Amino acid sequence: MTLPRGDGEVVSNTRVAVRVRPMTSIERDLGAGRCLNISGGNRVACSDARTWNSEDFTFDHAWELDETQEEVYAAIGEPALRAAWDGYDVGVMAYGQTGTGKTFTLWGDDRGRDDRGRVDNIAFDHDAGLIPRIGADLFARVERERAGAVVGGSGTGAEVRVEMSAFEIHCELARDLLAPVSSERDKDDRGDHDLEVAKDGSVHGLTARPVASRKQFEGFLAEATRRRAGSAWRRSHVVVRLVLTRFPRGGSGGAPVSSSSAPVSSSGVATAAMRDAPPAVSRLTLVDAAGSERSAAGADSPVNKSTSALRRCVDTLAARAKSGEAVASIRPVTADDDDGSVPDDAGRDEAALTRVFRESLGGNARSFLIASVSPSDDDHPETLDTLRFAASMRLIRGRASVNVDPDARRVTALRHEVAESARVLEALKKDLSLARVRQT
Repeated sequence: MTLPRGDGEVVSNTRVAVRVRPMTSIERDLGAGRCLNISGGNRVACSDARTWNSEDFTFDHAWELDETQEEVYAAIGEPALRAAWDGYDVGVMAYGQTGTGKTFTLWGDDRGRDDRGRVDNIAFDHDAGLIPRIGADLFARVERERAGAVVGGSGTGAEVRVEMSAFEIHCELARDLLAPVSSERDKDDRGDHDLEVAKDGSVHGLTARPVASRKQFEGFLAEATRRRAGSAWRRSHVVVRLVLTRFPRGGSGGAPVSSSSAPVSSSGVATAAMRDAPPAVSRLTLVDAAGSERSAAGADSPVNKSTSALRRCVDTLAARAKSGEAVASIRPVTADDDDGSVPDDAGRDEAALTRVFRESLGGNARSFLIASVSPSDDDHPETLDTLRFAASMRLIRGRASVNVDPDARRVTALRHEVAESARVLEALKKDLSLARVRQT
């Protein structure tokens, strides 16, 4: 669902970071060479040892082998959470060849996994990934807001509600990773619920769990990871989606609360103007994409359809950006589109993954990409393919606005009308009283 747009419109390119995995022990033993050279913190040169051809790229960040998870979070995770906190939809995707560290970047290590492959806890240490760090940071902010403390320079005392969903996509069907466990037998449930992804990116029948604390968030994350580990699906895309609703304490609605520009009193308390305005509702979508290499089944087979559709969509949008085409809003999906008679002009509705990431592909969202690559000469073709994809993503610009709940907006408008009517009535009463005094 695409919510009506409020104030604070921002036009921005996708922020892209490249992360190089370390050479494996096998590669070192075999004397494999390097096909990558990183310089200046954002420039990457990819060379083919067989032809001596080299291709240069510039990104927002490019990390050698010694960067930490904290540095990755500071560059990508923290800005993504801050944008969602301010009311914008946000999409973060980890993309690249299998075995290049996408899952490590997003989830962290697997020290919470027992000898049966289950994950019963999420270890939070220096190796914690982007998703656990976002959860920890999010609920630290929530607690500070609830306490009325200062957050990002302007504490507001705003109330924040969080909902979490997790699912994986395989062969164009979605599997719920947080479906309720209803019986003893279901404790080994793999989330075997084949759900369809609608054109607007929603998944009908998907479980949305209310989350009240960091501990609860990490418990749900462990549950989703356990179910994924037990799934028979391979080459699946895993999606974690957080929905944040922010409104000031003391009312059913509140202004979109920006961590940098919210109207607050000198004591850090939300102003009356904030309490009178509707809440901001934002979605933070985190995607651990399947390996970008094509399987033997073919590019348009069900197992590869989403990855192929994503590439075509990104190529189309990048070509438009190169031609200087202005940033345009994505046409909202309506009920009339169900028959497929009105396709998206960039192919966002072609596959489940592009539908889920729809607004982050030049739409109403702030977009981030982490491209994971191998430094080995043996992987040069896949590494170059990933870098070209990342360069195309960086050209794509979105027009993001603070999302406002339409029902709350209507309620707020009615409240203003009632308040204005009361003001006019009070003024008339005063005029009538003065007129009576003069007559006497």
